[in-house]
Amino acid sequence: MSRYTAEQRAQALWLYSQVGPAEAARQTGVNPGTLRSWAHRTGAATVAPEELRNRTGHARARAHATHADFKADMIEQLSTVASVAVRREIELVTSDSATLRDIVGARTRAIHDLQLLAGDPTQRTETRTSTDLDAEIEQLVARLDRSDVDR
Repeated sequence: MSRYTAEQRAQALWLYSQVGPAEAARQTGVNPGTLRSWAHRTGAATVAPEELRNRTGHARARAHATHADFKADMIEQLSTVASVAVRREIELVTSDSATLRDIVGARTRAIHDLQLLAGDPTQRTETRTSTDLDAEIEQLVARLDRSDVDR
């Protein structure tokens, strides 16, 4: 008894001829070797590799366009959310009930977002030379000495 029905074989062979053995096997779950064997026995031909590459290229282009449309839509929606949030933060900061923490938080977020929009790094690292550190240590020691004298 055959593992596949005549309808399943026909579907698999049709896919084989349209999208090639690998994709047909993936979509149907039929072993690629089995598909090739059926195709050889029935004389079914597959799509030429060049045509498959062209189809793949067109599919990628469509997917990229769809992704670009989605990205543009998300940017527009996030821009709207950001505008509403900024107006709300301005209301909060200018109100009498705003705390220093609220104001500093809003300012920090605004600076961070501005850096992101400008393409600037949002994290900064500083490097200090040993000469800078030596000078700073000398200043601290001098301040400590002065504070001991003041006591």
